[in-house]
Amino acid sequence: MHHRFVPSFYAHDLLNKMQRFQQGSQSVEDYYQKLQKGMIRCGLVEENDGTMARFCGGLNCEIQDILDYNEYYDITTLCEFACKAEREMQGRRSKPYSNSLAR
Repeated sequence: MHHRFVPSFYAHDLLNKMQRFQQGSQSVEDYYQKLQKGMIRCGLVEENDGTMARFCGGLNCEIQDILDYNEYYDITTLCEFACKAEREMQGRRSKPYSNSLAR
């Protein structure tokens, strides 16, 4: 029934969106959940390494840079590290820079 009512270009369009899917202004958790939903809709079944590469490739550059210094072997650990990196970045942005010489 799926083949009868869903046009073939729909699957191609979903796959194209998944190739270009980026975190943007979303939180890491929201990005990961939407990535999983998109992969399920597309019917993508990847090895753990492929999923981790897809996840990392769509993260914001600052988070990718932080993750380069961590060692991970599964998507769960990778997601935890990415969430931690995001919190670290938010902490840096919220702290005002103090200039001790300007007294």
